[in-house]
Amino acid sequence: MASNEEKEYPFIPEGLTSAVYGPENPPKDWADAGFLIPHEALRFSMNKMLASAEALKDDYEKKESWKVLYFAEWYVEDFASMVHDHHFNEESIYFPWVATKAELPEKVLSKQHEDLVKMLEEMKSICISVKKKKGIKCADEIKKLKEKIPLFIDDMNEHLKEEEEGIPELLRANFTHEEEQVVVGKIIKSEGLGGTRRFLPTLLEAMDKWAKPSFKEIFLASIPPPIQKLLCKCASFKMFFYFKIPFAQCCFSSTSIPQSNSVTDDYYIPDY
Repeated sequence: MASNEEKEYPFIPEGLTSAVYGPENPPKDWADAGFLIPHEALRFSMNKMLASAEALKDDYEKKESWKVLYFAEWYVEDFASMVHDHHFNEESIYFPWVATKAELPEKVLSKQHEDLVKMLEEMKSICISVKKKKGIKCADEIKKLKEKIPLFIDDMNEHLKEEEEGIPELLRANFTHEEEQVVVGKIIKSEGLGGTRRFLPTLLEAMDKWAKPSFKEIFLASIPPPIQKLLCKCASFKMFFYFKIPFAQCCFSSTSIPQSNSVTDDYYIPDY
């Protein structure tokens, strides 16, 4: 059973990667957590992406081409879609709801989303080229990715920072947690199983670093039953997570091409 202290304060400020929240400015309540839940997951993914891109060699022959190929597949099929979904949900559901009672900061309403999406699409095109080449002789593509990824992350982090600085106070002043939960439910519904599959494993992995178990339990209880059932059916959450982010291990491994595995029918990620 959680202690009174844990009930009153379920966060771990030292584990946050936010430029706004941390030990000197810890999150207070639901209004802060509402942005930290998706934002910490995005920053977690971006940090993994940057580390993996930096670890890529300048080029690959067939034997190790799977390393850059897995990176490209993850970017196209998961990361780009996850960021697109996040922006779409903000622009079409969350921010219009906030605007019913409050005036959104000008920065949040700027063209920043459009600029970020443009950068996202540029990197997606590069990764599609890598996929077409099956990761073989992709020196130009790897060079471009190494150049563009840090720039995108810097701009994305600035964007997330502006949202965390400007929106939570508006939420506290104009809405209740219960009202916000209704809107979050609409977002989860709009994501569907495909969007949830992309985002939820990363979200929960990131949450382990900045939220106490009591907070995570409450969050998991708020997830629709079909999705809870899907998580429970996974033999190992760790494996579920790594199947969706294979590059996190691939790029740092000297292992040769992975062998096929009946669990995925595509590839087997060794447990290093």
